[in-house]
Amino acid sequence: MEQQLSATYLSPEPIERAAAIGIGAVAIGIGIFLAAWGISFLWRYTPPEVVVRIANPELNVVQDKPFILAQPEPLKIAPGELTIKTDPPVGNTTTASGDVIKREVTVFWSVNHRSGQVVTGWSYPDGRGGVPVVEYCYYYAAQVDGSFQRIDVARNRIPSSVTGLVPDIQGALAKCQWSQA
Repeated sequence: MEQQLSATYLSPEPIERAAAIGIGAVAIGIGIFLAAWGISFLWRYTPPEVVVRIANPELNVVQDKPFILAQPEPLKIAPGELTIKTDPPVGNTTTASGDVIKREVTVFWSVNHRSGQVVTGWSYPDGRGGVPVVEYCYYYAAQVDGSFQRIDVARNRIPSSVTGLVPDIQGALAKCQWSQA
């Protein structure tokens, strides 16, 4: 007599299938982990060496604590406390042909105004400070083509007659910085 096998009892149930897939996934994960761990013994990452070259070789640099790069406190100047002192230029004050070289100094202040800036300039005759010879204020704005446009707002506290292109001209005039002299 020949025996026949019934296939109804051989088909796996959903729980058995899920268990088989889970065991297979764990086995693949363990295999990948072991492969990566084995490769780590063969190849280790070493960061590139940082080489510092000193421009002045006679300079000795010793680092005894960690290098910290921090933003310094911003320079604060209270109104009316700015004093400009410069030393006269060293050397010849004439050209090779004997012409006298005149030194003039202009100090600028700028403040944002709408889409540009209001810039105030004080011109001194020789850089020693004192009372400015000329004071002027202008509006400076970037144009679409990449150029910049300068429109005079005032000169020696007298408003300019061509101010139609300056947005909020009264606000711009209020932002001009005039000397106290």
